[in-house]
Amino acid sequence: MPLAPELIQAVGGDKFCRMLLAAGKGDSEAGVQKLEADGAYDVYAAQFAKAETIRGSCADYADGSVDECRAQEKEQDEGKKVKVPTLVLFSEGSLAKMHGVQACWEPWVDGELQCVGIGDGHGHYFPESAHEVVAEHVLNFLEKVAK
Repeated sequence: MPLAPELIQAVGGDKFCRMLLAAGKGDSEAGVQKLEADGAYDVYAAQFAKAETIRGSCADYADGSVDECRAQEKEQDEGKKVKVPTLVLFSEGSLAKMHGVQACWEPWVDGELQCVGIGDGHGHYFPESAHEVVAEHVLNFLEKVAK
């Protein structure tokens, strides 16, 4: 991904950011209103207009998509597992269309695993568009595992 920062800057980081937000916002009108509330798109776009934000974001994405995956695969090959109760929240309208989330996580976790798809038209940015639902799932999970 060495050219990604330059390509994004050529498009315009703020324009690129708005395109990503629009593509992943989901179909829930109420969720989109929450996602866009208080000028959030403007705040995100203003940050992505900065070259250092673009470089940092691209570096983070590249590391997460290659280096971290290799490191995790190595750990799994060595038999290492997550040994704490684990809650995985994901978008039914985004990630779940590409992966069987529960099946992906099961080999990694030795113990309690709860995978919950957030539906109702919420997209990739469901923590922002469905924050009440996310908070409820997190609190319920913490109450359950804290016993």
